[in-house]
Amino acid sequence: MEPFEYRHIVRFSEVDQAGVVFFARYFEIAHAALEAFFDHIGWSFAQLFKAGKEGFPLVHAEANYQAPARLGDALTVRLTVSRLSTSSFTLRYEFMDAKGRPAATVSTSHVWVKLDTFQKSPLPENLKDQLKPYLLPESATD
Repeated sequence: MEPFEYRHIVRFSEVDQAGVVFFARYFEIAHAALEAFFDHIGWSFAQLFKAGKEGFPLVHAEANYQAPARLGDALTVRLTVSRLSTSSFTLRYEFMDAKGRPAATVSTSHVWVKLDTFQKSPLPENLKDQLKPYLLPESATD
């Protein structure tokens, strides 16, 4: 299993007064990686939201910070699927610096819903098939 990789250069607007990436910005960068990943697997956010019938809102997010990232640093975000179930999935984002050292880890959990009612719905089978190649070997599925 190879992770999906997203590259990001830390911008001035993402650092705090100490000159390091402000903690909440990691979630914004993770979301940019999520959008790029979904484009990569053929599930364009633009098309999904244009249809307006189904979606996968965020239901949980967490982060761990290992080392500071600074203005101009090149980060690689390695995105994998850590959990895949009937109606939800969890993504793991590992932020690595230019030397391959960990900077942060983010995890986001999403539930597939019908947007008119926000009632949980089964993931489309073709989406599950697109996520499976990125599933970590030790991950849970049902």
